[in-house]
Amino acid sequence: MFDCIVGRDGVIAVEELTYPAIKPIAARLGMRLCPVRIDGDGIIPDSFSDVCQRERPSAFYTLPTLHNPTTATTTLDRRRAIVDIARLHNVRFIEDDIYSSLPLDAPPPFATLAPEISWYILGTAKSLSPGLKVAYVVAPDRLAAARVFWPGVKSTYWMPAPLNAEATANLVLSGDARAIIGAVRLEMGYRHELAREILDGIPVTTRPGALNLWIRIPKPGARLEIARLTQNRNVIVGTGDAFVVGDCLPPEALRIGLGTVLTRHQLSQGLEVLRDAYRSVFKQSMSSRSSI
Repeated sequence: MFDCIVGRDGVIAVEELTYPAIKPIAARLGMRLCPVRIDGDGIIPDSFSDVCQRERPSAFYTLPTLHNPTTATTTLDRRRAIVDIARLHNVRFIEDDIYSSLPLDAPPPFATLAPEISWYILGTAKSLSPGLKVAYVVAPDRLAAARVFWPGVKSTYWMPAPLNAEATANLVLSGDARAIIGAVRLEMGYRHELAREILDGIPVTTRPGALNLWIRIPKPGARLEIARLTQNRNVIVGTGDAFVVGDCLPPEALRIGLGTVLTRHQLSQGLEVLRDAYRSVFKQSMSSRSSI
């Protein structure tokens, strides 16, 4: 899809922290990624405008709802401003909306605000099951969809596994998908509450429905030390390094997945290991200062 929409050796705008798999895809196709700044309210329109004027991207790959890894959701006002900028500069959206089914108050996607320039992707891995390996794509129009996906024009794919596609369609048409999403949403509520209790006093950012926590670390290099300490106790946490685009400095932050373990008890144990590692690193810091 990237190949057809952007073209080889093309330019794609992305959030300054982006889904890590986009980087090898772009490298394989010779595409250049241009970072757009984000904050707690999501994509910053002025930064997107600057990138459009300076770099002339063909498309903007974006995850505007429960952004991975920061969990920020771009506000409706910002989405409207970004649509105006995209239309002005003839930039198409490649909108990865994989988390949008989980929050109850998600703004309308770019594909609703600007359907004529949007490629909308809704995967099922986060809301239903990663084992389905099925995603839905809404193209700007029928001809655009045929040009990108018509069987035989590409050698790298043909179709999803028919059994998986049938199972997913049955879940959607029967209404069972809504029940599963509701159960996921409820479970994440319990897990968020566990995180609030166990990580009390640690600067955690997350939002209802998010499958991860984003922890900003107020000490240079501490993210790597905390990650090392947790790994020594068989708990893996992510750093912001994997999400960075280009030559940008990695954020001093950790990404904590809440849905990767099966039970709340396992999650509690992992969060306790994280809490202890965080406190250990900052206790050492305080001891170093007091001894000076």
